[in-house]
Amino acid sequence: MPNLVKNIDDLDARLLALKLQEANQQDEIQVLVHNIKESVSPANLLKKAAHLFSPGDLGSSSIMNVAAGVAAGFVAKKIYKGKSAGLIKKLTAPILQYIITVVVKNTIAKKREAAQWQE
Repeated sequence: MPNLVKNIDDLDARLLALKLQEANQQDEIQVLVHNIKESVSPANLLKKAAHLFSPGDLGSSSIMNVAAGVAAGFVAKKIYKGKSAGLIKKLTAPILQYIITVVVKNTIAKKREAAQWQE
């Protein structure tokens, strides 16, 4: 059995090995947490939502562009403000909502136009 400790030197070596293992595991956890935070950031969620509205799926209706933009803006505002927002977040959330709405609406419209040109 390799983990058998027979004397103080074996104990010191085992402690060092365990400390190295712990450090490696903590590094791996930090990388995983960073990746999770990045994948659920509002910007990435909006990008994923924009891909749901692909150019050929819903036609070229400007109403759908606006609806998708408003929905994305609303979700971004809710994520940004959270449950108990401070004064700054309460004031800047509508601005963020408007910006996201316009960006998503325009992005979808441009993708639909590009798809129509390719056809």
